[in-house]
Amino acid sequence: MATKTSDPMVTVPRSKEYAWWLENIDHRITPENYSKIPPEDVRQHIYDIREKAWNIRQYPCTGMARFLDNLVTRSPAYSTVISRLQNGDSFVDIGCFLGQELRQIVADGAPTDHLHAVDVINHWDLGYEFFRDADKFKIDLIEEDMMHPGPGLQALQGKMDIILVNQVFHQWVLEVQTEAAVELVKLSRPGSLIFGYQAGVKVPREYLGPKGSQYKAFLQSPETWKKMWDEVGERTGMVFRTEAKLLTWEELGHDPEETAYMGREVLMMEFVITREK
Repeated sequence: MATKTSDPMVTVPRSKEYAWWLENIDHRITPENYSKIPPEDVRQHIYDIREKAWNIRQYPCTGMARFLDNLVTRSPAYSTVISRLQNGDSFVDIGCFLGQELRQIVADGAPTDHLHAVDVINHWDLGYEFFRDADKFKIDLIEEDMMHPGPGLQALQGKMDIILVNQVFHQWVLEVQTEAAVELVKLSRPGSLIFGYQAGVKVPREYLGPKGSQYKAFLQSPETWKKMWDEVGERTGMVFRTEAKLLTWEELGHDPEETAYMGREVLMMEFVITREK
């Protein structure tokens, strides 16, 4: 039986020899108006923050500086999400990382009153350092393991209208992904929306991590993803409508060479799941 942990990357030895550590991320840097950083300081600020994040966990998202992305705005559900939040719906970001997507959502008009941030490891404080907004971005981090929810997550159960889960499920084997989904939907209620992105493939397969680690995961296809959510529905008595499709890295504005280490058949899967019952 697979170990139920939300933090499998803890087994990955600390190193900068991994294919997902990009020595040069200059091509990902854009002027940061939000943080009010002088233009001449932006580059060094981003490199410094990435270095600190890498010392917490050696995530591919850190090595490739994906915290400069905002995939959330590309989702077909995004306009609906903003509208619902403006009308009082609740929202939780599972695996919030530095909080870049929550800040985007607020910048696009969502009030902060019903927004929640959850992660198994604290990059949140680093987010305040990166965005320099501790005085104005008033959302607290729930630092808990979604596979073993504590009082913070338990308090949200049955109350979340919108759940963002970006770049999370693909880090686990299939059994753990299914268990994680069962835990995740405890936060939902009828009408809830679950959306996000993760690595995906046309032909599902196992993915093994770097040598010296115990890391392995399972890459899903849109078909297996839908099948998994059907199983989650059967196990919980809920009903889900699952939409998922694969996108190329180029469609997302990314260089496919950066992710070639996973295999050139690996793409990005976009999904929107609606709880109907």
